[in-house]
Parts: sequence; C-alpha cells; structure tokens
Amino acid sequence: MKSVSFYRIVTHSTNNFESLSQPITVNCTGYSAFGKGDNVRVNTSRKDFYLMFLDKGDYQVVCPTTERNMKPGDMIIFSPNTTFIYSKPQNNEMAYYWVHFTGSECLELLKKCGIETNRILTVKNSEPIKKYFKLLHDTFLTRDDLFDTDSANTLSLLLINIGRNIDRKTAQNNQNTKKLKASLAYIHSNISQNISVKQLAEMEFLSVSRYSTIFRETMGLSPQNYIILAKISHACELIRTTSRPIRDISQSVGYSDPHYFSRLFSKHMNISPSEYKKMTAKENIQ
Repeated sequence: MKSVSFYRIVTHSTNNFESLSQPITVNCTGYSAFGKGDNVRVNTSRKDFYLMFLDKGDYQVVCPTTERNMKPGDMIIFSPNTTFIYSKPQNNEMAYYWVHFTGSECLELLKKCGIETNRILTVKNSEPIKKYFKLLHDTFLTRDDLFDTDSANTLSLLLINIGRNIDRKTAQNNQNTKKLKASLAYIHSNISQNISVKQLAEMEFLSVSRYSTIFRETMGLSPQNYIILAKISHACELIRTTSRPIRDISQSVGYSDPHYFSRLFSKHMNISPSEYKKMTAKENIQ
C-alpha cells in the first residue's frame, strides 16, 4: 500500500487544530510508507490527538512516559501538547496508519474504550483496525454533506474496535502506573533537580529493588532511564520554544556540566543540542 493523506481543510498543510465546538472532529488521516533508504525522524507536538497504528516494520517512540521500539500491531495515541519523538531504523521498511482528531468528547470516548494516551498498546487482531482506517479514508474521498458526521462516527467505531482488541496484559501494565503516581509526578515537577531512585522508592513506600522492578515492568525502562528521558524531553521543549543558550538549558534540567548534557542528549536523540536547535529554528521559519 502506498502513502496517502487526507485533510479536512485541504488548503492547510498540517490541519493541526484543537476544536471543542463538536464532540469529535477528524482533522486528517492517512497511511505513511517508507522504504529502506528513507530517513525518518520526527520530534514535535500537536494541538490534537495523534493515533499511530504500526502496519509494517518497526520504529522507536519516545515520549514523556515511554521509550521502546514498536512492532506491527502496536499503537499509541499521543495526547495534545505532548512532545513526542519517533524514528525509523535505517535499512528497514516501515508503514503505519494515522489519524489526528479533536473534540469535547474525545477523552471520554478513549476512557470508555479503555485506551490510555501516551502508552504503547498491542492490538491482538489488526484486521478490524485496518478495515476502519480504510473506511475513514473513504469518508474523505466522498466528502458529501454528511462528511463531518460520517468521519466522526467512523473514528468512534475505529476506537471501539481498538478497545475491544487491546491486549489486556499490556493494558494492565499501564494501570499499574497508578502505583507510581506520586513518584512520577515528583520527577516531572522537579526536572531541574538531581533525583535518586531511593527518593522515589520512599515516596511509594517500597524498597529500591521492588520499586525498580515495578517501574521497569510498568514503564518498560528503568527509573534512571526514565528520569533521563524526562529531562531530555523537557530540554527539547526549551530548545524549541526559547532562545536560551544550551548551557542554561543544561542547568535547567539538572546537568551542571553542559558537555555531559550534550553527550547524553546526542546519545538519545542522535543529534547534538546545537544541531537540534538549528533544525527546529528552520522548522519554525517554514
């Protein structure tokens, strides 16, 4: 299947809108396919919800609550105004279905379907999901007087089918984040501080070893790596939205040595902070 994209407002390049005037509005949808020679790396945030469903290949996803490779049948919904990163390994093919949506009842529908945002979930049966994505694409092709209602209803059916086909084992792991609520909140509200795993474990009344085990089982990575990713994610936001020098941003996320910060940033982002600053500056101009 070749790449296709459909936009609600055809004269707008991104259809990146938040609108609460309707229960559900589909901003845009499509299918993106990349070959072995294509270099794919996206680091951004949007005003709407962003659902990605992997059809072929694999890609790495990084957002404030996860970092791991997704496989065919995996999906994630990024919530509005959440910084996320995804990239395709070179020499691999990759293809995914996608849809951006907004509306006053989106969160309630996701809740009813048992779909958490910013979590990688595995779907046990992909065929119904692909079917409803294709039906959603068809609504953009017809574009009759019932287009808005038709696309909203089709998206609702897509989300319902995702809810029915989620591997509940992975969903249960996501529910376990409630056990870590206090320590996760502390990490994100103290991003400029040096945070120890011992501190976090004490907040949850657990031993360090037990806390680390539960954290890894639930979040898919160690507490130490999660803290690093949270700091880097915040640094990305500061680089994109402020004119502060890299040295100051390094201090703001808890690294007194800017050279160490740069090495750490480059390791996880595959690009240096200064290069990332230049890249995002060009994107803002365009």
